Amino acid sequence: MLTKPLQGLPVAPMTPTPPPAFEAEYRLGPLLGKGGFGTVFAGHRVTDRLQVAIKVIPRNRVLGWSPWTPEGFMLVLERPLPAQDLFDYITEQGPLGEGRSRCLFAQVVAAVRHCHARGVVHRDIKDENILMDLRRGCAKLIDFGSGALLHDEPYTDFDDCCALIRRCLAPKPSARPTLEEILLDPWMQTPAEDASLNTPKGSSTPLA
Repeated sequence: MLTKPLQGLPVAPMTPTPPPAFEAEYRLGPLLGKGGFGTVFAGHRVTDRLQVAIKVIPRNRVLGWSPWTPEGFMLVLERPLPAQDLFDYITEQGPLGEGRSRCLFAQVVAAVRHCHARGVVHRDIKDENILMDLRRGCAKLIDFGSGALLHDEPYTDFDDCCALIRRCLAPKPSARPTLEEILLDPWMQTPAEDASLNTPKGSSTPLA
């Protein structure tokens, strides 16, 4: 992780200008994808050309900074390449057989047990967050952006929700999301356990 500022980090998925300290160790490649917490680029390590994925996280997506408070940073994630998330893998390869499904499911359960044994909960396990190593055929649990430390009390901190609220409260109106963008936000797209709205007792007027 580098703490040197990234100047002029754009919101759109354009290639940022890495700081010199980063370029001394890594080379930034083409765009791989963009999510609610940042933009991911392909890249490689200069010393041995090890392929990596580089996640660029805007400042407003980081909940806390140390006292020196940089303007932004790059987080280097050494993911195996070629790799593909499980959603895209199944889309391209078709339905998995029972034996293959059992093997992958066992790997995911083992990864979750490993996290829980160390007091960490993922809170966003889905096919897009299961990375397939296409060389070895194994699965890895990724993207802990919604994760939290395990505890017995109710979980009241929801990072995606907080991020959306911060966007809506941006000082500049032009920086605030449109109604359509709000509906497409990752937090709004998360299925609710009970999304029904009940009409109050004694009233025949539906909620609007």
